[in-house]
Amino acid sequence: MTGRPLGAKQLIRNSWPSSCKKCGCVLINVGSGRPRNNCGNHKKIRIFVGKAESLRRKKAWITNKIDRQHALVIALKMSVGECYYHEQYFGHELLITEQTVRAFCWDHVDRLDKVNTIAQMIGRYTDNEIIAEINKCVLSCTNCHQIKTYEQNDYESIKQPKTTQEVIDMQLELFAI
Repeated sequence: MTGRPLGAKQLIRNSWPSSCKKCGCVLINVGSGRPRNNCGNHKKIRIFVGKAESLRRKKAWITNKIDRQHALVIALKMSVGECYYHEQYFGHELLITEQTVRAFCWDHVDRLDKVNTIAQMIGRYTDNEIIAEINKCVLSCTNCHQIKTYEQNDYESIKQPKTTQEVIDMQLELFAI
C-alpha cells in the first residue's frame, strides 16, 4: 500500500459481509464485484414455470372466462323470457326455454350505438362492457331478427307469407325466364 487513504469503493467493499448469514462459512468473491449474503448452498430457490405450463394456465383462464360470459348471456336471456317482436310478426308470444335459449339473439335497437355483436364480445370484453352492450338491445328469436333486419335495410316489407305460385312468378320476373 502506498499510504493513500482508501477510496469510497474500497471502503464499501470492506464493509461487505465476509461470512454466510445462514451457515457462517467464509464467502469468497468470485470476481463479480457484488456483495453476497449467503453461500451457494443457501441461495433462494427460483421456481421455474415452463412455457407449456404457462400456456396451459393461460388457455384454461381464457376458456373459463368464455364459459362464464356465455353463462352470463344465457342467464340474461332467461331473465327476459320472451321474444320482443314475435307477437308483432306472428300474432303470439314465444317464450324462452332452456332448449331454445340458443335460438335467441340480442338485437341492437339503434345500430349507431353498436360497439360489437354480443357473440363477438364474449371472451374479448369485460362482463360490465357486455352488460352495457346488452342494455342497448332487445331479445328476439332468430326468425324475427331476420325479418326485422330485412325490413330495416329498406328491402320489401314482409307482411304476409307468399304462396308458392307468387314466389315462382316473382322468380320468373327477376330472372326473365
